[in-house]
Amino acid sequence: MLERHPNNVHWQETPVVEQLNTWLGGLFDPAHRERTVATFLQSQRKGASPNEREVVERRLNDAERKLRRLQDAIKAGS
Repeated sequence: MLERHPNNVHWQETPVVEQLNTWLGGLFDPAHRERTVATFLQSQRKGASPNEREVVERRLNDAERKLRRLQDAIKAGS
């Protein structure tokens, strides 16, 4: 049976995009961020360094700081 199954399947993305975006957005929502980062780190535990969480958190904080600066610049220009 599996040898006759197609290697890929195509479907219209429109019906699932909104739900997928909502789900992904929820993963990175501030209320869920700790759990999401912990889950990502746990999935990579094999060979992970002890300070990996701090590195990820620092990168996230840097990205959020840059995003706020861009948002502030956009507001200031309007």
